[in-house]
Amino acid sequence: MKRLLFPLIGVIFLVGCGVQNREVPTPPEVQALLKSGWNLYDQGDYESALDTFNSVINLDVFNAEAYLGAGLSYAYLGDLANAKSFFIFAVSVSGKSPIRVGIEQFTVDYGDPRIVVDEAAGTWTVVAQYRPVLGYNEIKLNVDAIKVREFTDSSFTFLSSDYPPPASWSDSLASPDTIKMYYVYFDSTVSTSDVMLWAFVGNAAAHLAEDEDMMGSIIYASAALSGGVPQFDHNPNFKKFDVGLTLALAAFKAGYYGNCVRAIKTYVDPNWDFDGDPYNPDNYDIILAKLNNPGGS
Repeated sequence: MKRLLFPLIGVIFLVGCGVQNREVPTPPEVQALLKSGWNLYDQGDYESALDTFNSVINLDVFNAEAYLGAGLSYAYLGDLANAKSFFIFAVSVSGKSPIRVGIEQFTVDYGDPRIVVDEAAGTWTVVAQYRPVLGYNEIKLNVDAIKVREFTDSSFTFLSSDYPPPASWSDSLASPDTIKMYYVYFDSTVSTSDVMLWAFVGNAAAHLAEDEDMMGSIIYASAALSGGVPQFDHNPNFKKFDVGLTLALAAFKAGYYGNCVRAIKTYVDPNWDFDGDPYNPDNYDIILAKLNNPGGS
């Protein structure tokens, strides 16, 4: 699976307002340096490419493309911490980010349409107000964090065996339970640029390769997919398939097996005929085999 990391580069969340780019023409010397930087990058001379992209930043601190090129160069040089920082700078100077934090709190009330109980599956689900959901920071029942089994673009699901269903919560009206949700969603009213979306992809891959923050990888990959992955003319040649595979790998590593299977069927191989329970340990090897051979049957 190593080839799917950096290179899938064969392939904290950034929210709120970015720094608005100056609306002035790009100086000719900057355009020439950018072209040179990408030429060096495409030749595999990542150290020289990095120096060139940094020269562009010295001349034009608001040049998002230069931050992107520097981030990718850092990634190929194995410096993932700097890669992530420069991807974030690329998003910031591109303008306002569509990645937003949703915060909701409400008292649990039996019959509340925001809560859906599935007795047959042994789960209950809380519906989010803002969507599409990209991921989450924390979901709490009263003061205690609760484990999310999986999430969709609109909801979070929990096991009834771990937490009592809402019907029993309503028995204690004197001290009603409270749900608090801190999650991340994509604001589709915010315009995105190609550079911003590529920076999301780069950050998703960097988080995955670093193997520390899988939720970060999930969020950035989902944000890129929500915005629409544009054609990228350099290696790694990002496509929706690659970003979907990044999302599926991160979900599998994080234990969100339902999210993993859904990502595979949506973005990687819509014809994959897996229809088993993704949470049955007997099926983990089947899912992992697909991740290792995503183009195979």
